[in-house]
Amino acid sequence: MAQIRARKKGKTYELTKKVPLDQNNTAIQKEETFEINEDEFDYLYTYLPFKIKKKRYAYKKGNMVYEIDIFDGEMKWLIMVDVEFNDEKTMKNFAPEAFLGKEITNNNMFAWWILCQKKFQEISEFLQ
Repeated sequence: MAQIRARKKGKTYELTKKVPLDQNNTAIQKEETFEINEDEFDYLYTYLPFKIKKKRYAYKKGNMVYEIDIFDGEMKWLIMVDVEFNDEKTMKNFAPEAFLGKEITNNNMFAWWILCQKKFQEISEFLQ
C-alpha cells in the first residue's frame, strides 16, 4: 500500500509518496518527494486523519546516514532510527550497530499510519 504524507521541515514543506516494491519487504520502496508551499501544507495537514510529531536528526558515520526520529505527543519516549541505503546489496550487507536496538523494518505496527493511532504504552512491550 502506498503511503502519502505531508511534512514540515523547518521553513520548507514536502509531500512524499512511498510505494513498496516488494510486498514482503517494506525496506524496498520507491520514494518521491515534492516541494509544496505553506498554504498547500496547511490545507493537507488540516484533513490528514493521522498526525505524528517528531524531530528528525541526521547522523553520518562513514558512508551511512542514520535518520534519528525523536517523537513527541502520544509517542513521547519513542526513538526510531532509519538507515537509508543506496542499493539493495549495501542493505543486505549492513551489520546494524548495537545502539540501533530492535529491528522493526517489516513490522507494520511501526508504519506511520498505524503508529500515529497508538500510545507509547501500547508498543513499549514489543520494544523490550
